[in-house]
Amino acid sequence: IDVDGSSKLRWNTNSPSQNYNLQSTSAINTDQWYHIIVTHNTAGESKLYVDGVLDASESAGSHNAGFYALNLGINRNANTAKTWKGYIDELKVFGRTFSPDDVADDCMKSDNCSYVPQTAPTLSADARAQAIYLTWNLPGGTDNATIYWRTSGGAFEGTPTAPTASDNVINMVNDQTSYLLTGLTSGDYYHFVIRANNRNGSSPVSSVLGNVQ
Repeated sequence: IDVDGSSKLRWNTNSPSQNYNLQSTSAINTDQWYHIIVTHNTAGESKLYVDGVLDASESAGSHNAGFYALNLGINRNANTAKTWKGYIDELKVFGRTFSPDDVADDCMKSDNCSYVPQTAPTLSADARAQAIYLTWNLPGGTDNATIYWRTSGGAFEGTPTAPTASDNVINMVNDQTSYLLTGLTSGDYYHFVIRANNRNGSSPVSSVLGNVQ
């Protein structure tokens, strides 16, 4: 793992059977910390994540490299004239392939991780007597959620429009994944969207969960 001549991050494999590199799309900045994860599975699929976000990848079968040795922050030929003059705070090698949620969770353990949630939670609803029980998942790298909701009274909507912050807002506490919304009117229709949050920002809102009666 090093920085190439164009100042882009590069993961280069140089095993006896392969010689291949996976390169970031953008050059890195001087005097800036980054959280970098490279994943590689037994099918030969490789992915490069920068600050929790997928930056570059190669499909399965194209990168069938074994693990022989690891050079970090230095050109693969160990030429002292081509060393990377940077700093590495911590290195971890895991015995399994990380999922995108794993990558985001690991990044957020760092104080300088800039990861912003990429996907909204999936919201479900269970109608009850004058109440609706809401449940959702929290995507990796997030720790709380916000729900917007509105009612169309007794009118069913064929294509419900998304509630916004100007309607009704439910702010969840850390790691909460369910909520019982009470005090509702029996027979009325209710519509919901949800977004996930972390200290850096929020995900897009989910698709509308509409016409919950």
